[in-house]
Amino acid sequence: MIKKRKTAAIGFCVLFLIGLAFLEIRISPEGLLCRYLYPQDVFLVLEDSDRIELSCNVILDGKRRMIKAYASPKEENLYYIFLPAGAGKNEVRIINNLSHGKWKSAVQDFTKITVPFANGMGEIRIAVSDTGGGEESSLCIRFMEASGQPTVFVETKETLDRLLQDRDLKVEGNVCIYDAQARTLMNDTIKFKGHGNGSWDNNSKKSWLLDFKEPASVLGMDTGYKYIAVSNAQDVSYIRNKFVYDMAADLGLAHSPQSEFVNFYVNGEYLGLYLLTEGIEASQERISVGRDRQDTWKRKGGMQYYERTGEKGYRMPDGIPEDENVGYLLREEDNEDRYAGMECAFITENGAQFDIIYPKKATEKQILNIKNYMQALHSAIESEDGYCDTPQGRKHYSELIDLDSFIRKYLIEQISKNHDGNTGSSYFYIDILDGNAVLYEGPVWDYDIAFGNIVFNEMWREPRGLIKLNPGLDQREEFMACVIQYYEEYFKPYLETEAEKKIREDADRIRFSALMDRARWEDDNVFWEGSFDDGVDQLLDFIYIRKQFLDDVWLHGKTFYRMNFVDGDTIVKTVYLEEGASVGAAINTYTISQDKDGMSFQGWYDERLEEEISHDSKVTEDMALWAKWE
Repeated sequence: MIKKRKTAAIGFCVLFLIGLAFLEIRISPEGLLCRYLYPQDVFLVLEDSDRIELSCNVILDGKRRMIKAYASPKEENLYYIFLPAGAGKNEVRIINNLSHGKWKSAVQDFTKITVPFANGMGEIRIAVSDTGGGEESSLCIRFMEASGQPTVFVETKETLDRLLQDRDLKVEGNVCIYDAQARTLMNDTIKFKGHGNGSWDNNSKKSWLLDFKEPASVLGMDTGYKYIAVSNAQDVSYIRNKFVYDMAADLGLAHSPQSEFVNFYVNGEYLGLYLLTEGIEASQERISVGRDRQDTWKRKGGMQYYERTGEKGYRMPDGIPEDENVGYLLREEDNEDRYAGMECAFITENGAQFDIIYPKKATEKQILNIKNYMQALHSAIESEDGYCDTPQGRKHYSELIDLDSFIRKYLIEQISKNHDGNTGSSYFYIDILDGNAVLYEGPVWDYDIAFGNIVFNEMWREPRGLIKLNPGLDQREEFMACVIQYYEEYFKPYLETEAEKKIREDADRIRFSALMDRARWEDDNVFWEGSFDDGVDQLLDFIYIRKQFLDDVWLHGKTFYRMNFVDGDTIVKTVYLEEGASVGAAINTYTISQDKDGMSFQGWYDERLEEEISHDSKVTEDMALWAKWE
């Protein structure tokens, strides 16, 4: 009997270890035994490679998660372990998988090592040596723990490297979300792919799309299928998108995206601090527009795709009437290269490109209707009296749009001095109420290079100066009168009382996670200027100066002119001066190098480089000053 029990116990242990192997294939038999003996402990796993590979196994809500170490590209034998909030423990057990390779460690298997943590960071060193007779060295392992954000773990059937090679590769996956105490909030299946256009092409840290099979509410956000993990790769403060989304919601712009900061892992690899935000989609909970009654039929197929100059979409089969009384969700894009990637789209006579997001398979008749609508609106705005002819008779532009949303969106773009305002990733939607179509502007989207955070255009870095938005609308006195009224009544008080408080609160909340992100990405990021705190201060300084400028122009009736400093063919600095100020006041704000290619700087001249600009001359118009070298 005793022998049978012993055999059964051994068999159980074997099955148990095999089961654990399915959960974590990177653990040796010794490691599996360690799990059995120490089920709640954190393990640091050392594995053979030309350069030792490390991973850390932590416990989140009773489940073990593997986190890959990040090897510093600059410092040999320096590794980072980025821990989710709530996972940090000050002791780890070592598992050596080095016995068959070129490395060996003086630390025995299962040895427990204390990690001295301070301010969210800890560091240990492990002595290793080359089995080929090399000198002994040590691994420096730096632990960093997140500062209270939820954690998102995505596991996919494809490797991360494969996903990074193809933004449009969409794969099956699983997402598990934990709160700041490492308690499970969600465990669900998704489809997962890269997201973004310029941000994908220009940054090593990518944004990602999480597409749920059934509508889901994530971290308390409105139910929907799509969520975007926004990288904020070009924003050293990480806060611009979050601030604008919250400001838009607080100031009454409908359907402004809800969002939360999270720490993001894919297949065990820490990808950084992200802003998880609602995707822009047409649904009952997100943007509720008139339902396309042919939607179910369209999904069954039978439609023929067509494309002609300035328009593309689907044709219904002969004999099937088309649904014209349907709402729309549109995205305007000014980049000509992006039109080719749109499935259903059109271009207006004035060259504006619109991607039709809903209906998903817009029909020829639907596309014609919305194209004519947008063309009519443009004609009305451009006309002397603000009217145009429509199939329903003559209408004023204010009858074709929801004026409130256009005013609020205009102010958000103007306050943030958004380079992509109204042209890049700008959203509109049409709702059908009692048979009448009304165009709304919004929701807001994509502000990581707003508030002066742009490297390729000096005019946009300068906090002063009005930008052209809503082509034509800002030339209409009645529209701008409403803009100024809304600014004084709603936006100015918000900037004075809420902006700094909200930004400082967010900065304090994400501080340690931001440090983790910088440790992970600073070697690959060419956009960051200064520290995290510098970035936060620069954002606040921009908002303060911008508000003062808008007060001066809109509320105090002051006039400002732009002055560009030009060196060769490049605008190297842009400033704005109040009418009547001396040119010298601008020149004194910018210092140019005194030497270039063996030449000396002679001063600021006119375009022909013949007459030097007097510092005492008064500013009465936009100006440009050219650097002269000899």
